[in-house]
Amino acid sequence: MPGASRTVSQVIDVGTTWAGHPVDQAVLTTDTEQYVAYYDADRRMTVAKRSLDATTWTRRTLDSTLGWDSHNGITMALDSTGNLHVAGNMHAVPLVYFRTSVPGDVSTLTRIPTMVDSSVEGSVTYPRFLRHTNGDLLFSYRNGVSGDGANYYNRYDPVSRTWSSLLGRPLVDGDGRNGYPEGPLRGPDGYWHLALVWRDTPDAGSSSMPSYARSRDLVNWEDSAGRPLALPLTYLRSEVIDPVPTYGGVVNGNVRLGFDAANRVVVTYTKYDADLGNQLYAAQPDGAGGWRITRLTDWTGRWEILGSGTLAFPVSLQAAASGLPDGRLRVPYTCRGVKRSLIVDPSSLGVVADVPDPVLPTEITRVRSTFPGIGVRTATSVAGDRSYVLRWESMPSNQDQPRPADQTPPAQPLQLYVLTTS
Repeated sequence: MPGASRTVSQVIDVGTTWAGHPVDQAVLTTDTEQYVAYYDADRRMTVAKRSLDATTWTRRTLDSTLGWDSHNGITMALDSTGNLHVAGNMHAVPLVYFRTSVPGDVSTLTRIPTMVDSSVEGSVTYPRFLRHTNGDLLFSYRNGVSGDGANYYNRYDPVSRTWSSLLGRPLVDGDGRNGYPEGPLRGPDGYWHLALVWRDTPDAGSSSMPSYARSRDLVNWEDSAGRPLALPLTYLRSEVIDPVPTYGGVVNGNVRLGFDAANRVVVTYTKYDADLGNQLYAAQPDGAGGWRITRLTDWTGRWEILGSGTLAFPVSLQAAASGLPDGRLRVPYTCRGVKRSLIVDPSSLGVVADVPDPVLPTEITRVRSTFPGIGVRTATSVAGDRSYVLRWESMPSNQDQPRPADQTPPAQPLQLYVLTTS
């Protein structure tokens, strides 16, 4: 499979970070500066900033402390004036959101208790910043709980320094369920694409029915054939990709949106086969209002999807399908920690090869701690011809439950690796 090699050109120490369980941390890079958002050794949310030509950081410790929940990652973004926005440490709790008042000065990060409407910001999970087609900064989140939640979208005005609702209503409303969105993701065809699975209860096994919608402007939505969809999108008011029932092997976090070499949307996901084994599937619109669904794998064995909290996925789709220069489709997946890719014929969606994935340099992926069970975690930012990989080590997820002290490692080094392509 084609691909250039990447080498480490610099390693920069950031600090130390909590290692008792995995939780997403973030790195953000501009042309001149870089930000890292992480949990320090005492689990306090922290933001560090440096100039790209320096190796020292300025820091701001925020008044938010992590528990044991792996949902509680941190996300951040810069607005058009250069002010930093940070949100995180939330799983069905009131909004946790900070913003600088002076561009580039993390010491001015201040908690903003309400973004738009406190009545729908009291049980927040899955914060995400994204950029609209016109450059506007948007923020999305779920309000509610697993099995009963709605997804909201806000737009930021950098002049008034205020947020407003993008839609005046939720984009997705579980209506007694919970719709888990993948996206919206802006595709090479100019559309924003959204894939969904629906969950009846906090039990991950109750996920069902991969669904789809698309939009030109994030306000007016339609199905794959261009037929309008009324908002909010619900279980009964979205386009069904595959009518997988509850306990049929579909699960949120294992559905991905991608695009083939011809810029056509591809949705990849897992479900059980007729023998109740886990398999990977790919779906594309057939041009007539339906979907062409292809089973990609012929695996044996079964990982039963059950339970609440953050689950460990033996099989995961950690990246989207993408087109290769020769027109074939690459579907990356991870099986028991090993990263591989299926190479798929674009016409038949038949698999022609199953190959190892290009990996990060060994000095990043090799575990250094001797603490039993610990593993490597990363977050990536790309700027120009350089990639920046934030690296740390932590224990695996424990379904969001505390570990005994003797099974909890000490804080681990948090380092930034600068990679160049050769």
